[in-house]
Amino acid sequence: MNFKKILSGIMVLSIVGASSLTMGTTVKASSLNNVEQSVRSPWAGSKLHAQMSLHGFIYWCRVPGATDYELEVVYLPDNTDIIKGYGNSTYKQEDISDALNNNYIGKHSVNVKALDAEGNILDEGTFYFNYDGVNTYMIE
Repeated sequence: MNFKKILSGIMVLSIVGASSLTMGTTVKASSLNNVEQSVRSPWAGSKLHAQMSLHGFIYWCRVPGATDYELEVVYLPDNTDIIKGYGNSTYKQEDISDALNNNYIGKHSVNVKALDAEGNILDEGTFYFNYDGVNTYMIE
């Protein structure tokens, strides 16, 4: 994985933009520009991070009090589930390079649920990205 720190200011290989969780603000940039993006979400005290690396599109979030995460990536043109991830730590990441390499070109949704130790949903959200065959961008 191409990241340096996890809990305090994650250094990412590149930006993919801003998510719909940023309440309407969209920042688009090439996934090859080697810059960091930390997106503050409406979730109190949480952050959502996204990166495009040599391994594919990687994302993670931190929600205070969360011990588990459920993440799902859906390829929207035909509603194919291409990733389902479950984590038991304060961050979660998924590598979808296999999906991108299999020509899932177009719009994807990423559904995230943050759970406490008892399985209660602390927060949830959905953001979207587009893969054009070369670069990946977050979109509203």
